[in-house]
Amino acid sequence: MKIKNITNIINEYSPIKVDDIFWDELINGNFENEDFLRVRLLESWYSFEDFKRKSIAYCIILDNRIVAVMVGTASFRNVIAIDIETEKIKENTVYWFDLK
Repeated sequence: MKIKNITNIINEYSPIKVDDIFWDELINGNFENEDFLRVRLLESWYSFEDFKRKSIAYCIILDNRIVAVMVGTASFRNVIAIDIETEKIKENTVYWFDLK
């Protein structure tokens, strides 16, 4: 299995922070698979506003499709637990986040 670092393919895939603008695009149907993020986020948080106060999330977008998500699913003091999920894009290839 090949592993590609997102910094090596930044022109093809874009990590984007989930903020108010991104959320508006999501709920307005601008992505083919908005449930990939929306369901994951709202399973962990009461609302998007609750999420924004307590957590963080990033997505990788390819051709109006969310192909990977990193979502803070719980927080305690100054620690945030995260879940990372990816779609299978190409046979035997995994894409991962590098948010340096």
